[in-house]
Amino acid sequence: MQCFDSDRQKPERMQQLWDVVSKVREKCPWDKIQTHRSLGSCMIDETAEALAAAELYERLGDPENLCEELGDLLFLILLQSKIAEEEGIFTLEDVIDGIEKKMIRRHPHVFPDQENRGKNLSWEEIKRQEKSGKSDSFFQEQKKILFHVQKEMIHYLEKETEKHGSDDMD
Repeated sequence: MQCFDSDRQKPERMQQLWDVVSKVREKCPWDKIQTHRSLGSCMIDETAEALAAAELYERLGDPENLCEELGDLLFLILLQSKIAEEEGIFTLEDVIDGIEKKMIRRHPHVFPDQENRGKNLSWEEIKRQEKSGKSDSFFQEQKKILFHVQKEMIHYLEKETEKHGSDDMD
């Protein structure tokens, strides 16, 4: 299945979904006031639900739930991209271009004719090279934020366990 036409435009289905996201952002009072930061708890919630859906699929073969939860994550990614577009900081196309280039760079064994040609670098080594231009203060701040996000995730999981009970947990 081809996702993009020769002009590298969003396919029709993706455009339709983008239009839905745009309309929801414009007309829904809740979505209209969201920011990158305010969507953080939703990202944690939906990521946890997608992980649980993947586990359920592996255990019970339930693809519908996995499909639904991946759709929820996709919606949040598109909503974050829409907010960024409104702020003038990047577009959905920038997100797509960025991840495409990153995956090619980080898979020299799959794309040997690309920029890491002939190098036998691990994913972590390539990632370290990509981040080499960042300042120490960036990494210190990132570490603090990641610690905070991990605490939020733990809090979310504790609340979910309380809400649903833990009697049947392994």
